[in-house]
Amino acid sequence: MSLIRLKHHQEALSRDNGRSPGHARGDALAAPHKPCPLCRSLLSRGERLQTRVFSAVTHGSSRTDELEESLVHMFGCLHCRPPGGTCERICPVCKNPVPAEGYVIARMFSRHDRKHLRVLG
Repeated sequence: MSLIRLKHHQEALSRDNGRSPGHARGDALAAPHKPCPLCRSLLSRGERLQTRVFSAVTHGSSRTDELEESLVHMFGCLHCRPPGGTCERICPVCKNPVPAEGYVIARMFSRHDRKHLRVLG
């Protein structure tokens, strides 16, 4: 692990000390012990990304329980989501800062019992 990543990892761990895990309101994706795609802060168990999921209608009728693919707007985690977030949000695709009112678009795929995100930008 590089020195910069190690320092960022230590900062994320010290930031989580003494704080109960957060829970974002609305549609959210669980990401225990994984980094936020926007600010790279490590998420503790129970901390979630704030997202809006747009599901396609299947066969022109109603939504099924298991969706193959959905479009997602990602706003960030507890550490970077405005107005209370302190970390800068960076787009993982183009590496530009994400404005306070902005979001990143991704595709979500259902894989067995978990979800997989592919960030588009």
